[in-house]
Amino acid sequence: MGTTIDTFNPTSVNFQHKMLWDIKHNYKSYYKNGVQVILSSGAVGSGKTLMACHLIWLHLLENPGAYVGIGRKDLKRLKSTLLKPIIAHAPMGWQPGKDFEFNKTEGIIKLPNGSIIQCFSWADGDLERFKGEQFTMFVMDEASENEEEVFTMIKSRLGRVREIDECIFLMITNPDEPDHWIAKNIIAKAGFIDGKRRDGDEDTLNFNYHVYYSLTVQNKHNLKEGYIEGLLKSNHAKWIERNLEGKWISFGGEGLYFAYDEAIHFRAYDYKVDLNYPIYISFDFNVAVGKPMSICFSQYINDTFHFFNQCVIHGANTTTVMNDMKQRGLFDYKTQYIINGDAAGWAKGSATNGFSDYDIIIKYLNDLKQFNAMRFKIEVPTVNPEIKVRHNTVNASFK
Repeated sequence: MGTTIDTFNPTSVNFQHKMLWDIKHNYKSYYKNGVQVILSSGAVGSGKTLMACHLIWLHLLENPGAYVGIGRKDLKRLKSTLLKPIIAHAPMGWQPGKDFEFNKTEGIIKLPNGSIIQCFSWADGDLERFKGEQFTMFVMDEASENEEEVFTMIKSRLGRVREIDECIFLMITNPDEPDHWIAKNIIAKAGFIDGKRRDGDEDTLNFNYHVYYSLTVQNKHNLKEGYIEGLLKSNHAKWIERNLEGKWISFGGEGLYFAYDEAIHFRAYDYKVDLNYPIYISFDFNVAVGKPMSICFSQYINDTFHFFNQCVIHGANTTTVMNDMKQRGLFDYKTQYIINGDAAGWAKGSATNGFSDYDIIIKYLNDLKQFNAMRFKIEVPTVNPEIKVRHNTVNASFK
């Protein structure tokens, strides 16, 4: 069973204890000055989300009629990363549909005292949906995913309810680039860091801005055994600095795959396929203008990737590229083939008579098996991992 509002103990994690004390005691005189913007900047697994859930429930229960918005660019991920933990943090024994109303589709919670939580997302870029809203609290999950205009719009919808003094805009984020707008316009200008007032005046600092830092190691006692050790083993040094140590360091100017060094990680030489190992065929189904359909062939041997062939055709469909690869003898190796690539290839389309790209690939290779005894299997997820996860996984692969 997870931690509920009744069992939560903030004293075991330093930043949680400090943030909660400040908000419930020190901020009372600040609310008359406007919305209090709180940036919870921290490493993965440091307890940021749990702290947010606790603050949300306190606000709802202590302020009848409170209106809390929670938001993230992608609604599906918001429901998984924040709404689900909020429900799990409800008062002990409370059940959705029994002790409070819960509309799962819309992402709305209504309490008996009139307080409300509502989910918001803006992947379509439409920020007009916020006009007319009057939040008493807003929690933005994964804040660094967003442009500053999202922050500005949401902030303008806070601080308008006279009956409730507490008015908080809580932003949860992992660190990002030091030139990110959050670093430049929130962290650099914050009047308070970890509850301590910074030296400076109102011309250079905003004393309605508060930053709290959190580290994974500070929350180790609440994490699964081996969690931190696993991350240390599977990620690149710069990723560890940013995401375990909570530093806003730069991967900068080095591209998305900053860990790649051509002098170390690339070798151009004639490659001979080793039939003792499988061949991976990886598909990318982009067929828009300027984005050809592309496939690469590789083997993974002794912790090394060997990319030895490719197929890139503009304006091609799946059958066309399969025929091209067959004619070039790329399916003739007497070893197992493993098919992987973009999960979008599972989508069924009208242009292909209701078949997905992978349906077409599977049928093509099954037909081919009758002639050359080709062996293959499909290893493609139903959903692509998040972009950041993809980047981190690739960077971690470089030694």
